[in-house]
Amino acid sequence: MHGLIAMSLVVAWVSVVQAQSPAVFDRAQPGVWSSAGKYLWPGPTAVADFPLGGRSIVVASPDGAITTRVTNIELTLVDRNNPTRFAQTSIPIASLAEILWARDSSAFALTQSDGGWVGTWSVRVYRLRSTGLSESDPGRRALADFKRLFPRCPDEYPNVVAVDWLDGSSRLRLVLEVPCHSSCTDMCRVAGYVVDVVGGAVIERLPEAAVLRGWKAVTGSRFRPD
Repeated sequence: MHGLIAMSLVVAWVSVVQAQSPAVFDRAQPGVWSSAGKYLWPGPTAVADFPLGGRSIVVASPDGAITTRVTNIELTLVDRNNPTRFAQTSIPIASLAEILWARDSSAFALTQSDGGWVGTWSVRVYRLRSTGLSESDPGRRALADFKRLFPRCPDEYPNVVAVDWLDGSSRLRLVLEVPCHSSCTDMCRVAGYVVDVVGGAVIERLPEAAVLRGWKAVTGSRFRPD
């Protein structure tokens, strides 16, 4: 009888401890920048939204062969068919970040902020290789062009975000934005770019109206506040 009472008390204590333990944030959110992206944080601030239980998110590639695992500080990959393929590979990751896989599962774009919601957002592309990953900056030339379009804010760094892949993983749609929190005359202005992922060459530039109207199906909630 005493044993049953003791066991019941242990079970009750474990239940209380589990109920009080902070929940781990383990579910990616709908894309903020891209409708097909996976946003890797509960909300927009990185401070008020900090998950007390930490972050542990799994996002699979479209073909299901590759799994990206996101913790508080890094992103790692696992190949279902070759578990040692990415064993030595890890990518530092910011609190506010969004992953956008190419439809052919050969690459992904990582859009992340260096300082919370009002920080500077930038994009890196990671292409899967037989022995790991290659990394590139697809927005470098687009950024230089965008700065020429809106030169009146030299102290603010534009946001560069990935919204859609084209032709497998050979081209990428980017949206560039003058920060909305700045004091610039052109704050919140945007332009769209189609770039060659390998070399970063600008293939096409679209004005703001064309982006907000023509790319509406592929952009995320940031560009559709209604």
